[in-house]
Amino acid sequence: MCRPSFFRMLNRGDINTEECKRPHNSLIWTRPYFVFMSSLTEKLLELEKKLLDPDLRRTPEKLAPLLANDFMEFGSSGHAYDRQRILFLLRRQIPARLVIEEFRVFEVSASAALVTYRACSESTHMSAYRYSLRSSLWMLRGDAWQMVFHQGTNVPELR
Repeated sequence: MCRPSFFRMLNRGDINTEECKRPHNSLIWTRPYFVFMSSLTEKLLELEKKLLDPDLRRTPEKLAPLLANDFMEFGSSGHAYDRQRILFLLRRQIPARLVIEEFRVFEVSASAALVTYRACSESTHMSAYRYSLRSSLWMLRGDAWQMVFHQGTNVPELR
């Protein structure tokens, strides 16, 4: 199983979120736990989770509004994909369950944010877990956030 992440600890109630809330644009770690997420961080985490949802990934009409028309991805395979190709490929992909860990948001401007995280792929085949470092560039277009760029890089499990 993937290492317990902050989000699993939060869901189990191991983190007291009232202990040390402070306004900040990214994640804040204090002794001993992270305690606050900005509304932007919460929104982009929600959108990243949607993009990892197997049902949404296989439904292009639900996935398309989250990806900008000029979307580009550098996949962990080393291939580059545009929006049309991603929508086509994800419809046919047998998705693994992905867990987001070490999620961070960096505000580039009032309408742009860079998201970084580590993903743990929990395969249904009891084989070794796969880890990747991921980054996404999100742009606020109108009243909706859209992903403009994404990159995934496979990495060995960090201990």
